[in-house]
Amino acid sequence: MPQRYLPVILALIAMCLTSPALGVGLQFDDLLHQQFLLSHPSPVTTAMNLFLFLTPEQTPALIEQGQLPWWTHPEAKLAFWRPLSALTHWLDYKLWPHSPPLMHAHSLAWFGLLIIITTRLYQQLSNQPSAVSYQPSAIAAILYALDSGHGSAVGWLANRNILIAGCYGFAALLTYHLYRQDSWRLGAWLTPLFLLTSLLSAESALAVMGYLLAYSLILDHRPRPMLTLTPSFSVILMWQVIYRYLGYGTQGMAYADPFHAPLFYLSSWLENAPILLAAQFIFPFPELYNITYSFIVIFIWLTAVIISSLILTWLWQPTPLTRFFMLGLLLALFPATVIFPANRLLFFVSFGAMGLLAEKSITVNYRRGRACPCPISGRPQGYAPTNPYKSPVASMLILLHLILAPILLPFQSYSLAIIGQGAPPQLPYTAKTVIIVSAPSIFYTNYQLTTTHARLRVLATTPYPVTITRLDEQTLSITPDGGYLLGLESLFRGLNHPFHLHEVISLSDLTITITALTPHGRPATAQFRFHQPLTAPTFSWFYWQNGTLQPFPMPAIGQTIKLTLFTL
Repeated sequence: MPQRYLPVILALIAMCLTSPALGVGLQFDDLLHQQFLLSHPSPVTTAMNLFLFLTPEQTPALIEQGQLPWWTHPEAKLAFWRPLSALTHWLDYKLWPHSPPLMHAHSLAWFGLLIIITTRLYQQLSNQPSAVSYQPSAIAAILYALDSGHGSAVGWLANRNILIAGCYGFAALLTYHLYRQDSWRLGAWLTPLFLLTSLLSAESALAVMGYLLAYSLILDHRPRPMLTLTPSFSVILMWQVIYRYLGYGTQGMAYADPFHAPLFYLSSWLENAPILLAAQFIFPFPELYNITYSFIVIFIWLTAVIISSLILTWLWQPTPLTRFFMLGLLLALFPATVIFPANRLLFFVSFGAMGLLAEKSITVNYRRGRACPCPISGRPQGYAPTNPYKSPVASMLILLHLILAPILLPFQSYSLAIIGQGAPPQLPYTAKTVIIVSAPSIFYTNYQLTTTHARLRVLATTPYPVTITRLDEQTLSITPDGGYLLGLESLFRGLNHPFHLHEVISLSDLTITITALTPHGRPATAQFRFHQPLTAPTFSWFYWQNGTLQPFPMPAIGQTIKLTLFTL
């Protein structure tokens, strides 16, 4: 099979494996986008505001209304500038506004294009003969196309931005390679242009600069390699200046901004980088790390450090291409660690990881008198492959990525629908104020819970049991196992903004007091004192159990009860 057919074939296979995404529908941020886009904004308004979720001016009012949890930082800001990605969603709602399957087909098309570009890039970097058999470039492309970690982003419409950024970002790396390796002068202009379009699609495109830098340091043997990156550095600087001038960015949230909170960003990198590396190579569900607590977090992190260090050491080879993939992968981790570990953050990291696996999986015999080594890969241009799977480590990794990954990929692409189905579509009763004592996640109650009530109060969100004590006629004390702000719930208040003991949050109808803290500064226990008796007719009380909202059994004064998400 000639190489020229491989990109399209792999793209079709990857799209088929992720086709369950067509049935995912609208989930979480998609619902916010739907509400915004069905109001028929102009393309300019969409481009500038679709990914603008929170501003410090809006936040206090949203907390008061209950659209944000009570622990949200009062000056929280969550505003991304992704105009090119936003315009693709605007196009969806112009062409097929009531057809989520067609919207997902649009995302699948971007994913297919991404596989075509990355496959071609692997082929160009490897610079090997035309036969596909035994080529590291072919193996790397197959591993990338089948990577199960890609599924969750493909299946989430709101995460289409990473697919678009990947297409343009890897196109920038491809054109830069052609410019430096083959003297293709048009590449000198296309590289910064593609880099800019990638940045205007998603902030994660900064990872591309890591690969461009690694290419200049390791693979570029022509004069003045770093000087040729000046246009690309200028594009990033220009983009960042405009980005900040327009007021985009984050503050008070779990996103670690290296410009505003460098120490918090460093701690975030140290914690998240090993988890992402371990997830990339052997553990397909890094999201589970976000809901662990106590000593389990430390155990998982130390295990991830050991495993990722051992695998990277084992993958190391003294060839230019291996060093390029290794350095590019490590640099691509920096923009991926700004938020909780998740598979959707690994598209750029995965490129280097799969290249490393492919390089290691191919062992060659050098024959005397053959042609000189390839200047990029470090291998001779004529070589005979031997058995690459004698190592048990190689066998395990190939098993995971060539056998288990394609099995998990369809599941991952549909997983968001499974998670979203856990939220009831509406509340069973009506009242002026609805109070949910406990729920598995704020993303169920505040994204997907249909309510027309004047106010919604969510007191605790956690997948673990919650202990509730009624102190008097108007006060509840609530202690979730593991504390508040566990994992994704801390999105609305970064750990660099810890609560203080006896800190008070005052709302119009209740006062919340932090009465105990976890070692990390998260609330362990909070008291909720309402301005009216808890049994007042203006309140309707619920709690989450077995996937539905149940009427909350209000305890007597002095009584303690324990709520769990599931009962047998």
